[in-house]
Amino acid sequence: MNRRGFTLWECLLALIIFSGSLLLFQPFIEGLNTLQVRERKSAFNNFQVGKIQLEIEIESLHFKEVKDNKLYFEKSITKTVSQPVVFEHYRQMIRRTKGHQPIMLQVEKVEFSQVQEMIRVEVMLEDGQEEIFFLFYKK
Repeated sequence: MNRRGFTLWECLLALIIFSGSLLLFQPFIEGLNTLQVRERKSAFNNFQVGKIQLEIEIESLHFKEVKDNKLYFEKSITKTVSQPVVFEHYRQMIRRTKGHQPIMLQVEKVEFSQVQEMIRVEVMLEDGQEEIFFLFYKK
């Protein structure tokens, strides 16, 4: 029988080429890891900025209720006139209605609930990270 297979030299040459290509791609793989870490930090920073902005926004508002996973507030224009303000999840963001004012970006899912004198906010970011925080409001 005449069997044809790989010789030892061919196997060694294939291993050398394979290990050389791995050495060439090593900087690219490390760069991807660095980009992934940077992206996670960016998403968390966007979350922190959005959280602070939401806290500042509700400071001047009066809380009404949490209904249908939306936050309902009122803004006093005069002593007798007030304007409704709603915060809701809309297209990967939390926004303030009465127009369109994005508050927090890169939001996959949000859950608003009232707990005693606070509002509990559960946020799932686009990268899968889950965050929970509480908002304190004026009645």
